[in-house]
Amino acid sequence: FSAPMTGAATQWPPGPTKAQAKALDLFDIATFEQLHEQYGDVFILPLGEVPLVVTRHPKQISSILVELGDTHDFPRPPNVIANVQTLFGRALIGLDGEEHSKARTALNPHFFAPAS
Repeated sequence: FSAPMTGAATQWPPGPTKAQAKALDLFDIATFEQLHEQYGDVFILPLGEVPLVVTRHPKQISSILVELGDTHDFPRPPNVIANVQTLFGRALIGLDGEEHSKARTALNPHFFAPAS
């Protein structure tokens, strides 16, 4: 999703309120487990103008990162990158653009190596 939360036509997944989200310990994986139990496989964290959409469903993750990633450019606003880097550091998910492409190219052989 890329539309601001203020649009009436946008249907957002469930999730906590902005005040509740800001009070969460987002450094604790148990927080995300509890949120998934409460809201399901897909929920939002309304931390900024555009909420962070969180999913744990493998097919959705694959669709976003693999299938759409090859045909769509998904530049993220700097505040989103900063939020992701706060959660995950400079892991692949916290990189964007050319830096992400180079890291992904370097890592892909390790994930798709032929079985021996």
